[in-house]
Amino acid sequence: MWRVSSGTGIERGQGELLDVYYANIAVLLVPLLESLEEYWRIARAARPDLSPSHPFLEQPARARDLAAGIVRVPFSAAAWPALGRLFTANLLYSGATLIAFLPTLITRQIIYGHPLDLGYGDVAGWQWGSPQLANVLFSSDHGLLVWTPIIILAVAGLFLFLRRDRRLAAYFIAVMLAFYYLIAADPSWDGISSFG
Repeated sequence: MWRVSSGTGIERGQGELLDVYYANIAVLLVPLLESLEEYWRIARAARPDLSPSHPFLEQPARARDLAAGIVRVPFSAAAWPALGRLFTANLLYSGATLIAFLPTLITRQIIYGHPLDLGYGDVAGWQWGSPQLANVLFSSDHGLLVWTPIIILAVAGLFLFLRRDRRLAAYFIAVMLAFYYLIAADPSWDGISSFG
């Protein structure tokens, strides 16, 4: 929500810009999760011995070790065309996403002096270790389920969707939970006094 102000020229509503950024999480995460699953499928097709019960995966798994193990998977020559097509598709998706975000990045550069600045101060002040999980849902001060109870049906529908398309529903639920955590970690999770 932009408006002309007598004192400072142009101002925007307090919570709107952050909400737009939150919504972009779904645009970025769902294809990322799908691509990772496809890379893993191709890796397993090239190396059938790399199953969930493979000794490499049974070791105490640190993310670094798992990533290094996936990188070291020798792909057969037959897997390279599939990997090339997937990489090309991911490259095109990344380019299209960058082009779509360019107007946002340019306006942030003009307004805040940095293309990735949200205008809310440093994210180091965010509550990553103690997010307001209960307040985001149940607070009388802009709690999601209290202020918008129809969301209860939407969340229930997501879990019912698991019966129809398990993979897509799992992606949507993962994005919803990431979105929920991100909002709960924001110091102004309630949107302060914004509208929209």
